Amino acid sequence: MSKSHSVVSGDTMGAISIRYLGSFSKWQKIVTANPQLSDRRKASDGSPLIYAGDILAIPDEDKSAIPPAPQTKTVELSESEQDISIVIDGYKFLGFTGYELNLSYDSFDTFSFTAPFDIASKAIADVIIPFAFKNCEVYYNGKLKLKGTLLTPDPELTGEAKEITLQGYPLCGILNDCTVPLAQYPAEYAGLDIKQIAGPICDAYGIKVLFDGDTGGAFTKVSIEPTEKVLDFLVKLSKQRSLLFTNDENGKLLFFKTKEDRAFVTFEEGLLPLISIKPKFNAQAFYSHV
Repeated sequence: MSKSHSVVSGDTMGAISIRYLGSFSKWQKIVTANPQLSDRRKASDGSPLIYAGDILAIPDEDKSAIPPAPQTKTVELSESEQDISIVIDGYKFLGFTGYELNLSYDSFDTFSFTAPFDIASKAIADVIIPFAFKNCEVYYNGKLKLKGTLLTPDPELTGEAKEITLQGYPLCGILNDCTVPLAQYPAEYAGLDIKQIAGPICDAYGIKVLFDGDTGGAFTKVSIEPTEKVLDFLVKLSKQRSLLFTNDENGKLLFFKTKEDRAFVTFEEGLLPLISIKPKFNAQAFYSHV
């Protein structure tokens, strides 16, 4: 059964969305249910401005609806046979000229794929959009290895070759670039442990947080500065509780304590690891997605 909310001074669409729908990012659903907001001026996060006295209809979440399984189209970029693939917007890309998949123990996983670039290819044109930061899935031997976010594509065009590099990090990697939403300020936390602090902050961006092991005691009082990145803040807290961080294959943020029996690496006779170091331009340090 749908509800209504009477706006009071200090309310924001993000705060109302968190209160009723459990996530900052779901404010668009409230806007859809209130067409009278369509002509309003926009706040810095893109949501329409609201004023004390406004009555907003709050939609119910349809938890029973199960979306149909998407149909994936296979696109072979070259004749090279490989066991690795990446799925973006319903396209499964195979046949890369080179790739790197780094599965890290104490930082985020990363991936990089290099492929022939054909500007006339509809599949490539559909998914390679600068600064769109599309979601993707990386598979190895048919098994999901990483749900991630595609970063800025990097084309390299010369007289002899045309290639494009697709690179990215796990879904939770966006916390590297995000600050706490305005709806959650003042961002001060007293008497809460890291799990209680991280949950609401990350949920605002649709990121789930996992903990493996004891999270440690509560913090007397901590706060995050308006310009401080979410991940920097959480890592600072995790160090005070002797926790490390990484991601799982579904792109969730994982904090954990080291274990003596945890395997760091395995070796197989006759197989040599491929180790390389390559400098890269960090587009994230210069641009942001509006």
